[in-house]
Amino acid sequence: IKSLIAIPLFFTDLFSNDPLSIGFWNAENLFDMIDDPSKNDDEFAIGGRKNVDQKIYNLKIKNCSEVVSDLDVDILGLCEVENIKVLKDLNTAYPKRNYDIIHYDSPDNRGIDNALFYDKKKCKESSRRYRAPWRCVINERKYYNFISRRKLF
Repeated sequence: IKSLIAIPLFFTDLFSNDPLSIGFWNAENLFDMIDDPSKNDDEFAIGGRKNVDQKIYNLKIKNCSEVVSDLDVDILGLCEVENIKVLKDLNTAYPKRNYDIIHYDSPDNRGIDNALFYDKKKCKESSRRYRAPWRCVINERKYYNFISRRKLF
């Protein structure tokens, strides 16, 4: 992992002493090894330009899980992830929290998506719709909306 962009934010519920931590991380091309013919992801597939194999993929997941562990936030926004499979692999590699995952396939031609990990012990979903804000309920009182940008081109 060449660079890390992480912005941890900390919010405290006015009626609780429990802080809610929120972070964001660019996972830098976290792709699986399968060439999806409907996406331009072949460079990360087995036999592709990046020479990825199971050992390299496992190392990438391990290294990414260390970053998630270092961040150790209640809600984590992720970008540059390919699909739900890599998110589940990453979540499995970091068992401390067992995050719930929110992910939608984007219209990006490479298959690069955004996702959200959240700790269901700290907050819960109150609504989820594609291309609409995700609403999170915290301590049964507060609502926070999270939304991802649409494709820019």
